[in-house]
Amino acid sequence: MRKTAKILLIMLAVGSIFIVGLAKDKVVTSTWCPSPLLIDGTSTDWPGVTTTFEKKVQVDYAFMNDADYLYVLFIFKDPQYLSSINQTGMTVYFNVAGKKKKDYGINFIQKRISAQQYIAMLEKQKGPLPDADKSNILANPNYVIFNFDVINKKAKENAPEAPADAKPAVYRIHQDQENNVAFEFTVPLARVSELAPGIGTEAGKQIKVGFEWGGMTEAMKQARMNRFKSQSERSAETVSEQPAGGTRASTARGRRSPKKYDFWVDVQLAKTQ
Repeated sequence: MRKTAKILLIMLAVGSIFIVGLAKDKVVTSTWCPSPLLIDGTSTDWPGVTTTFEKKVQVDYAFMNDADYLYVLFIFKDPQYLSSINQTGMTVYFNVAGKKKKDYGINFIQKRISAQQYIAMLEKQKGPLPDADKSNILANPNYVIFNFDVINKKAKENAPEAPADAKPAVYRIHQDQENNVAFEFTVPLARVSELAPGIGTEAGKQIKVGFEWGGMTEAMKQARMNRFKSQSERSAETVSEQPAGGTRASTARGRRSPKKYDFWVDVQLAKTQ
């Protein structure tokens, strides 16, 4: 009896260790970056840096950092996993306590804006533009910008916007000849205000990083509801016009929603070169 109890205790202990092991995310080491990177969406500034492969979404990714910034390279090897990223963008979450919490993150997304909006954005960043520069910008009606929006669920109500001199988050996208789509990001390590881009950590620390993209935006959901409503109304009209005893009916085919993807990883930031 004692022998059986002892075996059961050993099995429970081993099982507990196994479960804890499964619960941990992989730890990826960030490489020290000796000089600031050119953020252009390519891996040309990443020679010799080992990438990590995330099998479930067919993605290669890697991290580098210096004393001021975290740099992220994220390469889709299979276009099907891009899902609806053009509509949702890529949201990168950061948690300095090592928890899978989406309290703070940055959504990176391309946006189409008017020439007037583009001028207003540039003047907010750099001050008044010369008339000649404005005329050149107004020559094109629209522009596509690489935009970012800070998500901070714990920010105080009516929290002030980030200071004009706050270091920005930057990203670019590049598709190579093999149809690999690369995203390259840079995010400040320090966070100067609640709504400023910044992780809130320093070199040498460990953080948890989450990537999320795809699925449906609220605008996409509303558009689908409107289409369904319109199709339903047309179907009802068709049925009402059928002669008595008719069996014809119109049904709308449902479309699959684009998939939403996410995963988390622990990142050990480099302290020095």
